[in-house]
Amino acid sequence: MSTAAITPEDLESHSDQIEHLRSVRAAQSKSLRRALTLASMSYLTAMVLVMLALLAQRNAPTEERVVTVPYRELQAPPSLQQTRAARPPRARVHRLLLDQLGIHEGAQIRIRQGSGEAVVAVVVDPEVPPGVIRLAAAHASTTALEALSGPVIVERA
Repeated sequence: MSTAAITPEDLESHSDQIEHLRSVRAAQSKSLRRALTLASMSYLTAMVLVMLALLAQRNAPTEERVVTVPYRELQAPPSLQQTRAARPPRARVHRLLLDQLGIHEGAQIRIRQGSGEAVVAVVVDPEVPPGVIRLAAAHASTTALEALSGPVIVERA
C-alpha cells in the first residue's frame, strides 16, 4: 500500500484552484437557498390566493332577486287578508337552484339581502331564468329584505 505525501509546495500550487472551488460552491449554495426560498414563497402565495378565491366565491351573493309587488297586499282590507290569497309568498326559482342547494320543491330556504333575511318555501318555475329568484315584496315575511332587486344569498333554512 502506497501513500502519497502532500507537500506544502503542492498545497500552494493548488490553493488558487481550491479557493476558486470554494467560492463556486458558496455561490451555488446561495443560489440554491434563494431558489428554494422563492419556490416555497410562490407555493404559499398560490395557496393563499386559492384560499382567498374560494372564500370570496363562498361568500359572494349567488342569486339575483326579482320582486313582484301584489296589489292585494298594498290595499287589501282585513277581510281579504284572511283569505287564501293572503298566504305567505313562495320563492319561485329555476330547477338548477334546487339542485345546487340539494333541496326539493316545497322546502324552506333562507334568503339574505344586506342585513335582512326571509325564510320562505320554494317552488320551481320554469319561466324564471337560472340565477334569479322571484319573490313578492309586499308581505310581512319578506319586508326585512333590503332592496326590491339585487344580489342575495340563498341557503337551506
